[in-house]
Amino acid sequence: MNHNDYYSLEYKHQCAVRQLCKWRSQWGLAKFREYLSKYQIDSNLLKGYADQYGKKNRGNWGEWID
Repeated sequence: MNHNDYYSLEYKHQCAVRQLCKWRSQWGLAKFREYLSKYQIDSNLLKGYADQYGKKNRGNWGEWID
């Protein structure tokens, strides 16, 4: 994997995490849990979501909290 591929994968991961944060914020917990129950979501994506949501990331465009 070259340098650009790594950043591309990292960016895609961050975008997917932000989308989960956005849906959780917009839908509320019950609907979000219902959505999660219907799909098999990668554990690293869920970990990223839990970390970012816990840091108050609500899925705003480009937001990533270190």
